[in-house]
Amino acid sequence: MIRMIKNKVFLILLAFGSLGILFAGCEKFADPGLDQETYAPDSTNIHAERTRRILFVGVDGLPSDAVQSIAPQTITGMLANSKYSWEVMPGVILGDKQTDITAQGALTVMRETIPAYINTYGSNKLVDNNISTKYYAEQFGVVGTGLWYQLSFPNPISAESYSMTSANDLPARDPKDWQFLGSNDAVSWDTLDVRTNQVFATRLLTVNYYFENHKAYKYYRNFISAINSGTLFQQAEWRLIQNEYLSGINAASWASMMTGNTRTIHRIWDSTFYAKPVDTTNSIPVSPNLSALRLLQDYDDRIKTVAISSWGNLVTTLLSDASKKVTTTSDEDTKTQAVSLLKTDPSSVFITQFGDVINARKQYGSANNTPEFLAAVNKTDGYIKEMADAIKSRPNYAKEEWIIIIASTQGGTGAGSPVDLYPGFVMIYNPLFKPQDLTKMNPAINVKQEDIARQILYWMRVPATAAIQTGSLWLDRFGAEFIK
Repeated sequence: MIRMIKNKVFLILLAFGSLGILFAGCEKFADPGLDQETYAPDSTNIHAERTRRILFVGVDGLPSDAVQSIAPQTITGMLANSKYSWEVMPGVILGDKQTDITAQGALTVMRETIPAYINTYGSNKLVDNNISTKYYAEQFGVVGTGLWYQLSFPNPISAESYSMTSANDLPARDPKDWQFLGSNDAVSWDTLDVRTNQVFATRLLTVNYYFENHKAYKYYRNFISAINSGTLFQQAEWRLIQNEYLSGINAASWASMMTGNTRTIHRIWDSTFYAKPVDTTNSIPVSPNLSALRLLQDYDDRIKTVAISSWGNLVTTLLSDASKKVTTTSDEDTKTQAVSLLKTDPSSVFITQFGDVINARKQYGSANNTPEFLAAVNKTDGYIKEMADAIKSRPNYAKEEWIIIIASTQGGTGAGSPVDLYPGFVMIYNPLFKPQDLTKMNPAINVKQEDIARQILYWMRVPATAAIQTGSLWLDRFGAEFIK
């Protein structure tokens, strides 16, 4: 657990795509006179001795409700003495270009309709692009377990969403629970999306379901595990959609956090991390997308920075301005490299990224009680604790002022549309702060992903520039409002 260290400044800001939390705990400041003026950037003396340090931890794909449901029973690294906000919304990308790829695949089903109905209610009606027809199957839950239908493609192809249309009558026959799966051999399946207790409010209603996917598959299967009631299943239509930029949610969120701008300004839509003029006329100029790391370096070249991640493209593109770049082989390797550097490296800003949580969610489902998902969250939490302990073991820790910012790039899976994604959170720890919900302050702090860059610059006493167009500063209020 992160412990309170009296008379030391130690701040951890934890951002998980959409959530904010501030940890606190010390009874008094080392400097009782510490206030906003003390923390304000000092542009007149940039060569003064710099003792401030930052550890930024980006955890991909952890929704705020997962942390709330788990903590404090097992979470120890993330949630000790915190100020927090559970309302940070992820940087959702709706995909500038959507392509229906259903017709490119061949449909097979677990169970065909009875011969007498084959011409009217056969499985081909499920993908005929006509919502006035329907696929009908009997003995759901009687013969075998559930029912599945799938599309197979000649070569692997990526997809990021699908749609389902309810049939013309009898809601009891509607699908209610299902798992959407991907495979390249039709033997081993990855879980791409899980839905439970779905309700089609009207007949012939089409609902779009979005999911994060970075992989191409030859087979996409929808396994219906429950219908509303009875043993008769029916569905009007199923379409598989390719969204050109949807898979860049994590990349866009990282860009928002590091540049202080929304995705419409930084225009980073996918994991290439290159800004794209995606408007059809190409008339919108591409933003320079200066990162906080570049602004720190440009202001004072003595501010050395470190980027550590197994996501190689993140390190070599968005974080390319880091003084030291470390590409690792796994989250555990990222933690090991970070712990080693945090113990002795003189750099001022450390950026780390972890992806095991989102990988577990994609493979095993997003339910918070999935054992594999819980294991990934707790392991990552342990990594955070090890890094915090490494900081406290530094030889000059007593003379340094640390903050740790931890952020999630996105939340969980929503109810059918990207705008319904569960929010993420931000956590921030400092032994000089007291625990408080940031959204309940007066005035409230409504944390956004693009705010993170401003907090980094402010803590390092570096003024923000016009390159940061949308991020808001709220760290300057801590001295006045968060002290115990």
